[in-house]
Amino acid sequence: MNDNTALILKVHQSNYQIIGFTADVRIDELVMLGRKHKVPVMFDLGSGCLVDLKPYGIHSEPTVQEIIKAGVDLVSFSGDKLLGGPQGGIIVGKKKYIERIQKNPLARALRVDKLTIAAFEATLMAYMDPEGAMNTIPVLKMLFQPADEIKQRARKIASALKER
Repeated sequence: MNDNTALILKVHQSNYQIIGFTADVRIDELVMLGRKHKVPVMFDLGSGCLVDLKPYGIHSEPTVQEIIKAGVDLVSFSGDKLLGGPQGGIIVGKKKYIERIQKNPLARALRVDKLTIAAFEATLMAYMDPEGAMNTIPVLKMLFQPADEIKQRARKIASALKER
């Protein structure tokens, strides 16, 4: 860390694994380091989970809310994947950093259109009822679909493919 350090970035290992002699720095340690040196901390979550999946046996996927509560300044995540909305990136966090990002000329070039915003709004409104989201967000509904239902769908698809 030196005068040129502008940001501490942690990336969630959702799509890769590092094996061997490695260690993972806890997010609370990075937050303390950032505060000590007055450097913002950002966590790229990747999939952007808004529902606690631990009760369903998935312990490796932190929620956006957990990361914000840990004191991170910025969190980025995907609008599709686990969130279940349209494809696009989402950045949430402290107002002063969001405003700086919005002022960057790239923000205009990379902004989403009104239809995408409307789709995000509809998706996020479904999360107002977390239990209901499990039944209305397609990716969550499929993630927790009983094995028998998945087998039945697979047989139906295999039969349709054989006919063609």
